[in-house]
Amino acid sequence: MRGLSCNPVVPEAAESALPLVESLCLLAERIVPGALATVMLLGREGELRLYAGPSLPKGLWERFDGLRVIEGNGSCVSAVLSGEKVLVHNATQDERWLRLHELAHTLQIRACWSVPIRDPLGQAVGSFALTSFREGTPTAEQERLLEGIAAVVAQFLFQPSVDGRDRSFAAALRSISEGVLLTDAEQNILYFNNAFAEITGYGLAELIGKNCRILQGPKTAAETVARIRQHLDAGQAYSGEILNYRKDGSSFWNQLSINPIRDQQGQLAQFVSVQRDISEERRQREALRLSAQVFEAQEGIMITDAEQRIVRVNQAFTRLTGYAESDVLGLTPQILHSGLQNGYFYERMWEKLHRNGEWQGEIWNRRKNGDLFPEFLQIRAVRNNAGEVTNYIGYFHDLTHQKAREAELEKMALHDPLTGLMNRRALEEELPRVRARADRGERLLALVVLDLDDFKEVNDRIGHDRGDAVLQRLAQRLQDSL
Repeated sequence: MRGLSCNPVVPEAAESALPLVESLCLLAERIVPGALATVMLLGREGELRLYAGPSLPKGLWERFDGLRVIEGNGSCVSAVLSGEKVLVHNATQDERWLRLHELAHTLQIRACWSVPIRDPLGQAVGSFALTSFREGTPTAEQERLLEGIAAVVAQFLFQPSVDGRDRSFAAALRSISEGVLLTDAEQNILYFNNAFAEITGYGLAELIGKNCRILQGPKTAAETVARIRQHLDAGQAYSGEILNYRKDGSSFWNQLSINPIRDQQGQLAQFVSVQRDISEERRQREALRLSAQVFEAQEGIMITDAEQRIVRVNQAFTRLTGYAESDVLGLTPQILHSGLQNGYFYERMWEKLHRNGEWQGEIWNRRKNGDLFPEFLQIRAVRNNAGEVTNYIGYFHDLTHQKAREAELEKMALHDPLTGLMNRRALEEELPRVRARADRGERLLALVVLDLDDFKEVNDRIGHDRGDAVLQRLAQRLQDSL
């Protein structure tokens, strides 16, 4: 292993502790995705040597192994010099990386968080670090993780008793908030931490020596179990999700990250896994998936903030109005106003919306191309736990075809289907109105009745089709004359 040649200023325990230290590095990388974990120790010549870094590419290993312990030589050197943790947000700009700025730029190294490793006298003799290619500062929990692993690594290196190291390893696992499980090569349980116990409901005495299959149940997917088994039998790491069961029989979705641990001869010895109950996350993902399907329904949807600025629209909105989402973000719904409704209409609409939390009705709006169209609109207010309005959601559908159909039905009800002239019903509805207008204006009203003599003979002699044509021609001439 690369770490055995570093000749660190630590006892002989350094060589035997390497597999356990590397397993802690892998564990940290699973808890902080995207980070590379390393352990550096002082060498005999006072340089900082790489002791462990199971995921570190060879090129990076060669660049950082043997750093001189002087100011500006990176986070790990700074942690050893100061004896304090060093949390660098961006290595390409930080003074503590001054001598390595060009290297950080070339390798695209950004965040690097380092905590000193101390010997029994409290002297800083190395560092545990997490390095990332993305900028960032650690959370409080991640800081505790860094400090906890650095302390455990020190105990591995300076405590001669293997049993003592095991106890220290258990103490470290207890402090981690994710569930951590340690098994042998056959997946028989050796140890797990408090977080794992809380997830599963099992006590340590109930599971020691039991196989991990005890967590599987009737709805656990056989395909997932087979896939995990295939990876572990090959001594490979595995990451994925599986439906597991608690002690009380209830199921939960478990996110797994399993890594193999090998002994000094390279033989598979154990597995360490980080496990997390993601049942609530999956429920939220499913709810979001269903919401997305609803959001992309045929009905136009527009969401605004409390100040009525548009924050999102769906594809149906774009299809119905002609406006893409990028056209309307940050604007107000006034962009759609047709001008056919006056201010009093909108005052009453908002009055009801504020009073009842919702409004619905018919309204005319304007498309991007200027065309007016009728729509049925529903608006709902969304409130937070304090009862404050945070958003408004508008749902609408185009009434153009419905209005056209209603107009057609109305026309059919009041007009003769052959000639298009108003029928008796229309006469009965219109005559009282025109009489009332004539009375108000003190005008005369003339009602003319026309009759068509001998029309029956036309139908009888040349047929009803020709008769219909005569009626249609007569109707057209009357309309033209009037």
